[in-house]
Amino acid sequence: MKIVFISYVRENSRKVKRLYDALIRHGVKVWLDRKDIDPGNRWSDTIRKAIQEENSLFLACFSKEYFNKNKTYMNEELTLAIEELRQRPHDQSWFIPIKLNKCQIPDRQIGGGETLRCLQYADLYEDWDDGIKCLLNLIKPNPYKLDNLPKPDFIFGDSTDMNYLYQSASKIADHHSMPITITGKVGTGKTLLSNWIHEKGIKITQKLVEIDCSIPRDELVKKCIKSDNSTILFDRLEKLTRDNQFTLFQYLAGYGLHLNNKDIRARIIFMSRLSTKELIEARRITYDFLARMQFVIDLPPLHRRSGHLNCLINYFWERTNNFMKKDCFLTESARKLMLSHIWPQNVFDLEYTIEHLIHHSSGGAVTKKIVADVLNNY
Repeated sequence: MKIVFISYVRENSRKVKRLYDALIRHGVKVWLDRKDIDPGNRWSDTIRKAIQEENSLFLACFSKEYFNKNKTYMNEELTLAIEELRQRPHDQSWFIPIKLNKCQIPDRQIGGGETLRCLQYADLYEDWDDGIKCLLNLIKPNPYKLDNLPKPDFIFGDSTDMNYLYQSASKIADHHSMPITITGKVGTGKTLLSNWIHEKGIKITQKLVEIDCSIPRDELVKKCIKSDNSTILFDRLEKLTRDNQFTLFQYLAGYGLHLNNKDIRARIIFMSRLSTKELIEARRITYDFLARMQFVIDLPPLHRRSGHLNCLINYFWERTNNFMKKDCFLTESARKLMLSHIWPQNVFDLEYTIEHLIHHSSGGAVTKKIVADVLNNY
C-alpha cells in the first residue's frame, strides 16, 4: 500500500483534512505529521523515517498562507524531503507539489539545475475533483478489491422507480451492441452502475476501459483502438469537446466503434453529471448524437430511493471493514440516525462517512454519538 506524507501549514488544516479523507477513500495510507508521532519520539527523526519509506510519497501543500508565514515547520519538512528527492530516481514521481489556492510553487533548488517548479503538480483550487483525479494518477493507489459482484439491491434498492431501472439495466446489459448513457448528479452511483453492467456482461467484454471525454481527439482515438473487446466507459460527457463529439458521432456503430478502418467491438457506456436535456442546452451534444445513445438511465438522488439506503449502508460497511481489516458494527440507534439523514452528495457522502467512521474506530460498536459527531462536522 502507498504511504503518503502530507506537509502543510496549520492555516490550511480544513483543506488538508478534505485531501486526507479523499486519499483514504482511494486506498492510500496517509501519514499526517504530528498526529502520527508517538509521544517521546524526536520530531525530525520521525519525519525523516516517514519520508524514507520505500513506498512513500511526499505531498507538499502550497498556498498563500504558506507564503505569508515567516517561520514554519513545513520548511523543515521541505528541506528533509528535497534531500530525499535527490537520492530518488528522476523518472519516478515522489515529491508532488499541490496548490491549495492561487499561488506559485516555490523555486527552491532540488539539484541538477532544477527547482520545485520543474515538478508536475496537482491543482486543487480551480477544480477539486479534477485535481484529485490528477493526484491519484500520480500516486497510482491500490484500488479496493471486491471478491464478489454486488447484488442488484446494492445499486437499486426496492423502490418502484429503482426496480424499473433495475429491470431496464438488466435487459440492456445482456446486449452489448446498444450504447448506454448514465446520467445523475454527483454521488448518485453512475460508476457503480457502469461497473455492474460491465460485470453482468463479462462474457461479452473482457475489461473495462475508462476514457475522459475532454482529452485531445488523437489521444481518444488511440485509446479506443486499443480497447477492442472491452467495455469503453466515456466519462464526463459534459466535458465532451466538439472534435470528440464529431469523432464519436461519425464512428459510433451498432457494435461499437469504427476507427481508422478498424472495427472496435466494444460495449459503449457514457456517463454525465448533466441530464441529456442539459447536455443539449449546453451544446455538449446534438440531437443527432443523442439519437445514437439509444438508451438513457437517469439515476435519482439518494433521498428518492426508499428502501435503498439500508442496502448501501450494509454494502459499504462490509466492504470497508474487510479492506481496513476492522471488525466494527453500527448500533441500532446509530443506523437509524444514518437512515434519517439527508445526504447532500448522495452515495459519495454516505461512502465517505462510513469509511471515516471505520478508519477512526479501534473496532467494536460505532454509536449514535460517534455518527452524530461525524455528520455534524462534515
